[in-house]
Amino acid sequence: MTSFARGKVDIDISGVNLPQPPRDETPSSRAPRSALALMLVVIVAMALIALYANVQRWRRAEIETVTFTPTVAAPSSSPSASPR
Repeated sequence: MTSFARGKVDIDISGVNLPQPPRDETPSSRAPRSALALMLVVIVAMALIALYANVQRWRRAEIETVTFTPTVAAPSSSPSASPR
């Protein structure tokens, strides 16, 4: 087989992989303070809602009183209920 590209290829690669200067500060993996404050606000709000719900549940037993009074069945005046 014959090769079509037998010529010498001259490519200048001197500027491809330049050495990088050392970084002065490493990137921080910590969350921003505003995000932490927002999470804290959400957690405190959920805790207050849970506390309020439990207080209402405890108070409901004191506030609500249910009294059952049995009713006496009145004699039926329908003709199908009367004995023959």
